[in-house]
Amino acid sequence: MEHGLDLTDHVATPLYEAPVPDLVFGMEQEHLIAAKRAFPDLPPGSIRLLDHPHAIADPYGRDLAEYRASAAHIVAAVSRLDLP
Repeated sequence: MEHGLDLTDHVATPLYEAPVPDLVFGMEQEHLIAAKRAFPDLPPGSIRLLDHPHAIADPYGRDLAEYRASAAHIVAAVSRLDLP
């Protein structure tokens, strides 16, 4: 349980099954493309790269060190968000 999160029961949900969001953040350009396909009616600017203009490497299938590096990048990017 790193970062105070217990993800034991976490399962990924395909975007097409997710409720329509107000705002979407992706880690990489491929995530933005998928979100635009899944939610074509969201207004411009509602789908963003989390750490624009930098991508955050998706650690899927990689070792624990890669997951930790991506998590650190995500935490830093989220802390810099200026949201209402």
